Amino acid sequence: MSDGRRLPDWLVALGLLLLAVGAYCLSAPGRIDSIDGEIRFEVARNWLELGQPILTNPVTAGWGGVLGRDRQIYSPYGAAASVVALPLMATADPAADPLGEYRRFLFAQIGPLLGAALVPLSFLAFVAIGVPRRRAIGWALASGFATLLWPGSTTVLDQIQHAFFAFAALLLADRSRRTGQALPAALGGLAAGILVNYQEPYLLMIPGLALATWGEAATPEDRERRRARLLVFLAAAGIGVALWMKYNALRFGSPFDSGKVGHPSAHPGALGNPVVGLAALLLSPGKSVFLYSPPIILAALGWRRFAAREGSLARAVLAATLPQLLVVSTLSFFHGDWCWGPRYLIPMLPMWGLAMPFAAERRLARRLAPALVGLGLVVQLLGLSLVHERFFFERRLPTFFWYENASFYFRNSALLARPGEILRVWRSGVPPEAAEFSRCFDPRLATSFIRGVDITRAPLNWMRSYRVFWLPRPWPLWIGHLDRTKTPGPLDHPERWEAGLLLVVLAGGGLTAFAARRA
Repeated sequence: MSDGRRLPDWLVALGLLLLAVGAYCLSAPGRIDSIDGEIRFEVARNWLELGQPILTNPVTAGWGGVLGRDRQIYSPYGAAASVVALPLMATADPAADPLGEYRRFLFAQIGPLLGAALVPLSFLAFVAIGVPRRRAIGWALASGFATLLWPGSTTVLDQIQHAFFAFAALLLADRSRRTGQALPAALGGLAAGILVNYQEPYLLMIPGLALATWGEAATPEDRERRRARLLVFLAAAGIGVALWMKYNALRFGSPFDSGKVGHPSAHPGALGNPVVGLAALLLSPGKSVFLYSPPIILAALGWRRFAAREGSLARAVLAATLPQLLVVSTLSFFHGDWCWGPRYLIPMLPMWGLAMPFAAERRLARRLAPALVGLGLVVQLLGLSLVHERFFFERRLPTFFWYENASFYFRNSALLARPGEILRVWRSGVPPEAAEFSRCFDPRLATSFIRGVDITRAPLNWMRSYRVFWLPRPWPLWIGHLDRTKTPGPLDHPERWEAGLLLVVLAGGGLTAFAARRA
């Protein structure tokens, strides 16, 4: 301890990390909840087993496969979401896991692990901008548990991974500016380059993130050093861009062909009305970021003071996030369905959240803060409670319903519908006719995505045949309901996982509470 009582910042960050890892992993579904995730999982699995990032399952290949230059079927997604899962998946024995259940379970933990890391990163960022330590702990917990970062971490949809690398890049660039060192700029650039290997539109975010290295310069030497920091950041980010180009060339023969453009696809056109998209993402009852992450209202209220105190960092946040917000708004699928909340805004939330503590300097915001954080916690618990597909299936919506109905979320809201869904599940319990756990492409699987139905032929009550719609979403609460004679499931001894994660929560919570008392 630095003064005999105060814990070092890294130890406080470790406590927050343990607390968030345990809570996030326990509240995760433990299964792949989207065909996008199944595609990325299969790429990782085949990379491990066959040495090639290809698709071999007819279901995933038929949905999102693109014919490559070597006549193999490839995914149009970037490599990063599959690569980050490789180390964890490699710990499983394929011979003991022929269905891939355990490896899917491990794949589904990548989001919780990277999302949990945002909590200590937020704490360190708040300390760096001068927030007192106890308040920094509280605001880090508010960011991690009262915004969309929590449910966004408990899904294989990979926006939380984007958030981790974008926030890490920003903080490293800012540290380079504060310390004058080039190494943080290089590491930040590498993190920014990884973003392109998720989605190429993140190229637009890199200049804004690099701006965090800039800062003020009073002398010619200072101006030369800040130019050097900026160039180091951009050069390191270029490594990620080069890897993206190499991966494209490997699959499709051109460094600029990622498989998304110019190939036959059943997906509707990407361009939509940006006015509708922006209004829906900010104001609609169905997708407003302020409804799904109420504490972000405090960031808006505190932004002016944040910008006055941390001008360089605030300019970098705006330069990084506003172009991305405009890009998302112009997409016909700006909402990112099927999902919970405006998931394409998740990568921006940690950066915007840096302004939250500064709202507390205003009397009205200081009074609103506890209510907004408490409301945000309730909203996230609602999001974690049941599978999000219920909302769409109950309304018998086709897969791309949004393309012909852009105003849908101004009249409908998964958030406002969730209390009624919970009430119906609580009243009815698991229906007696629910003979199977989930509607997967293989009836033996519990950890793969839920396949949709032909709404023109499906009976109104078809969901009553599957237990997944009538059980809580977190894996510790559904895994014991599997009929292991039909569906073996991912874990032989789930109680060991549960006990271990509870110990992690207790250790992290205890260390965090101790640090808060010593602050």
